Amino acid sequence: MDSSTVAGEHHERYEFNANVTDQDLVDSYLLPFQACVEKGHVSGLMCSYNAVNGVPSCANTWLLQTVARDAWGFDGYITSDCDADANVYDAHHYTKTPEEAVAAVLHAGTDVDCTSFVGEHAQKALDQKLITEADIDKRLFYLFRVRMRLAHFDPPSALTRIPPSAACTDAHKEAARDGVRQSVTMLKNVATRLPLSAGAIQTIAVLGPVANLSTDIAGYYGGNNCNDDYPNMVDAIAEVVPHTLTAMGVKDVKTDDESGIPDAVAKAKAADVVVLCLGTDLSLASEGNDAVDITFSKGQLALLAQVTAAVEKPVIVLTFTATPLDLTPLLTNPKVGALVHVGQPSVQTRGVADVLFGHRSPGGRTIQTVYPGSYQHEISIFDFNMRPGPSVWARPDCPAGTPTAECPRGTNPGRTYRFYTGDAVIPFGFGLSYTTFTYKISASPASLSLTPLRALLRETYSTTGTHFPRLNDVPQAVGYQVTVTNTGNVDADDAVLGFLTPPNAGKDGMPIKTLFGFERVHVKAGESVTVWLYPSMTDFAFANIKGERVAVAGTYTVSFGVRETAALGMGYVEATLEARD
Repeated sequence: MDSSTVAGEHHERYEFNANVTDQDLVDSYLLPFQACVEKGHVSGLMCSYNAVNGVPSCANTWLLQTVARDAWGFDGYITSDCDADANVYDAHHYTKTPEEAVAAVLHAGTDVDCTSFVGEHAQKALDQKLITEADIDKRLFYLFRVRMRLAHFDPPSALTRIPPSAACTDAHKEAARDGVRQSVTMLKNVATRLPLSAGAIQTIAVLGPVANLSTDIAGYYGGNNCNDDYPNMVDAIAEVVPHTLTAMGVKDVKTDDESGIPDAVAKAKAADVVVLCLGTDLSLASEGNDAVDITFSKGQLALLAQVTAAVEKPVIVLTFTATPLDLTPLLTNPKVGALVHVGQPSVQTRGVADVLFGHRSPGGRTIQTVYPGSYQHEISIFDFNMRPGPSVWARPDCPAGTPTAECPRGTNPGRTYRFYTGDAVIPFGFGLSYTTFTYKISASPASLSLTPLRALLRETYSTTGTHFPRLNDVPQAVGYQVTVTNTGNVDADDAVLGFLTPPNAGKDGMPIKTLFGFERVHVKAGESVTVWLYPSMTDFAFANIKGERVAVAGTYTVSFGVRETAALGMGYVEATLEARD
């Protein structure tokens, strides 16, 4: 949450207090950070502006020391977000004086103050004996330790021998382009509308308010691009089909103005193929600017309706967005022949074109659950609970002008694929291909003993006081061998996703299912590849309402793939596993 107004109540990230249950902290919010620390060996963490359960993040000893350093073994530096240390005093009012805030962040474990607050007030804090030189030395210890790892004091280091020009070598540019090829996710492809055959196209129309999106995204926390080359989607397609027509149709992603649509319709009628680019840009969602709507603007929907009605052949729609927009109007429109989610590829639009024209089969998977538009009216962005249930926050659709206290409270339908109780427009992990796949479980266990898990959880709590076993101490529980067969005629990548559905799934705080592993493989047409995926022991432990992780016995369903894609030619298979005490 950055900056939002819901039902007349406004909050900024600088002063917001995120009330998060211990259960959600332990099994949802902190696990990705633990994986980054222990598996990714990151050197830096950042404490955020907001408070968590009443304690500003940069003054939160439990988060920074007890969890990150003691439980996870983090051995790098912790920096504040810029001015977050100052916010401990001036926005959260957590301390009475700036000097007390300096003491709070240093004692909690914040090593770097982004900007000048600590530097301005540390001497007075020292004079008032709120901090000691040893407190400062402890923070400097972690900073210089990382600098030594980077060989800042040992000339010349390996890093200093890498020239800036290395960023723009052919190999690095190809890697960036290939990242987009791999992430492109196809959500609809009726009657094999894709891939396109460049030789069969004389004229193509690339339309929509984000068809020319490139430079703005590239400049967002970014610098100059290689060779000052900023290709947008129009440019990328024009390199393949020289006679490319373009029109925005609507002037931006927010407008309801339809005056430019006739020009787009005319160009669509003049083309053999129409590619319509819809979505969002930084005006709708960026740092300090939360997305407040998960539906397309009226202008974009009108453009979609009029263009599809005007042409005979089905239209190809590309969605450029990091916001999980409700795709129902695109999925249900019979004239949308193909729907491809491309995220925000910035200047790597050529990677998208590679997929459209069949140089690479799409192999991406959705990383978000796509909710219906009604979701945004049910639950406030200020409610951080993952699990479904009543909310203390007002419904976002409370009529304007109604005092917040008089607004009806929202009901949380659950967040993410693990807890969402409604019908997703597109489920997490969905993705189609230009070929077809089948899965077969070639080797699987019948049962699992939870005795080692119970011992591990007891030992973890007794030594760290937390419920976060070290990941390297967690043994693999069982292994599954999955045979992936490409039953089509196109060589393609496939991302095999493994899920666990626990006993009592979706009830009493239990997740509906949880992703335990994935592997991406390349499979030639007509051939098979073997994949091994391994749930770990802690995949069979779940957090209770106290945030205590407990082993859960019973019958688990172990599935590979996404059920909703099985009828569309993608692999899916499942088995059962008995977890026993």
